[in-house]
Amino acid sequence: MKASHRKDVIIARLIFAAICLFLIALIATIVITVTSKGGKKKEQDKVQQNAVSESETDSAGDSDTEIGAIYLPQQTTEGTEKTYVTTTSSVNMREKPDKNANIINVIGPDVKIEFVSEDNGWTQVIFQGQTGYVSSDYVKSDMADSTTDSGTSGDADSAAQSQ
Repeated sequence: MKASHRKDVIIARLIFAAICLFLIALIATIVITVTSKGGKKKEQDKVQQNAVSESETDSAGDSDTEIGAIYLPQQTTEGTEKTYVTTTSSVNMREKPDKNANIINVIGPDVKIEFVSEDNGWTQVIFQGQTGYVSSDYVKSDMADSTTDSGTSGDADSAAQSQ
């Protein structure tokens, strides 16, 4: 084999290797781009849930807000009349009345939800057919005659812990 022919074969192999590397890099870039776009939706959902949790915690720590005010209706003895409460800000609806319980829904601000009961700082509600619990610090009664203003003093720390 002549030396010039050998050089041509080596050059051809180098060009082939460079083309292969370019194609591999291109395919890897496409795969990464496609998978990252699919993951953005999940990322946005997580960011939104974290924002709700952070806003609840931030609001609970701010003593100038009306977080400590709890407006709950009195339970009626008739039982046929549905009572509603309205959320004062975005709030996590949980499976159990516990700040560490699973979140089953996120309810936006100023949303009317059906009131079931209230106990130990948690309000049991029905929202979109689901029964769950929200912190009583984030709901107010829709009944004008049963509202009372309990102020904000001393409730900020307990509100942060209950969410």
